[in-house]
Amino acid sequence: MRKENSFGEFVKKGQLMLRDKSVQNEMKFIHQLFGMAA
Repeated sequence: MRKENSFGEFVKKGQLMLRDKSVQNEMKFIHQLFGMAA
């Protein structure tokens, strides 16, 4: 049970990290677009 729970928590943390990275990448992309436009 503990192993399954820890694995589930690990997966959730991984998904959150990936979500944060994707958001950061989107922000960089938007900044690049605005930089090009400006």
